[in-house]
Amino acid sequence: MEKRNTKILAIAGLILLLSIGVVYFLVLPAYKQMGLQDDQIRQIKEQIEARNNYYSTVEAKVKALEDSGWAEKKKTIEVNFTSSPFFVPKMNVFFRTMVSGSGMTLSGITASPAVSVKTVAQTPTKSEETVQVSSGSSTADSQQTVSTTYFDRLQGPVKKVTFNLSVLGTYNSFKKLLSDLETQTRIVTVKSVSVSSSLQGAGKSASNLSTFNLVVDTYSY
Repeated sequence: MEKRNTKILAIAGLILLLSIGVVYFLVLPAYKQMGLQDDQIRQIKEQIEARNNYYSTVEAKVKALEDSGWAEKKKTIEVNFTSSPFFVPKMNVFFRTMVSGSGMTLSGITASPAVSVKTVAQTPTKSEETVQVSSGSSTADSQQTVSTTYFDRLQGPVKKVTFNLSVLGTYNSFKKLLSDLETQTRIVTVKSVSVSSSLQGAGKSASNLSTFNLVVDTYSY
């Protein structure tokens, strides 16, 4: 009888050890994998929600532009962005006007040949943007055809002309010039600025002027 009880206890202990082994080696990893997949699904839901919010914001802004009469306003400023043989001369006049309006003197201006920034823009649609989850991986395998840079989102052919400007004036006048460039209609990007100071005049009439050399990119369609 005692031997029988011992065998029963041994079998019960063996079954208990096997159960613990099954839980540890099979059930627990599967449970952890389910947790990882739940995290992946949550992250994807957050991405989809963020993307939907982005599209909603864009649609609202487009609607606001349409309601404000953007189509008519666009006609009045479109000439500023149109590529033509007269683009560089027009930009020369534009920069001279901006510089003189800020109280500075334009001592030199040169322009580089126009180069194509983007010939064909591939703008993804909602149906092209997909997110895929692999159940056998601990990380989310995402396939997103979303543009990552500003230039990737440009539509149509875009040309860039780089201007080198040399302007003479005070520091306050130069700050006004930068502010004017920032708030005007044309698309311009100040790439670099270098400064050299010089003392003009003598005695009380002396004025501390500086020469500012700017490299500016302009864009046209």
